[in-house]
Amino acid sequence: MKKHFNLLITKFLLIAPVLGFIGQIFSNMDIKTAILTAGIITLGTYLSGDLVLLLQYGTKTALAGEAVITTAIYWKMSNITEGAIISFPGILFATALIVLGEWYYHPYLLKNLSKRPRITAKNITAASTKSKNKTKSKSKNHKKRKQSHK
Repeated sequence: MKKHFNLLITKFLLIAPVLGFIGQIFSNMDIKTAILTAGIITLGTYLSGDLVLLLQYGTKTALAGEAVITTAIYWKMSNITEGAIISFPGILFATALIVLGEWYYHPYLLKNLSKRPRITAKNITAASTKSKNKTKSKSKNHKKRKQSHK
């Protein structure tokens, strides 16, 4: 759970500044709206793009999916909020910057997701069997050493 939280925070810190700056340049979107939009985009792209598309289909497919999700959410949020209508070139520019950041983020994500193996019954059984085998071999080696010293 902690690794997903850390990865989400990292992803949010990648997206929020882009939306904050682009929102200010291409429209009159305030910071609160930009942060809310960044949070929604972060969750949407992490759950669908990173955990599904990236792990099953690879980086290129994940980047394309995240570009579509980012564009759709940013466009919809700019239409929902009052007076924060952003131009379509602004949305595309923000999406391009976010996808560029995602290209660097994906190796970091893959490295950190694979860092800790999942604990399953199979892993526990294998570890237990391995531990028992080591104990048996140590006791056999100890007996052999005692006999050779006599």
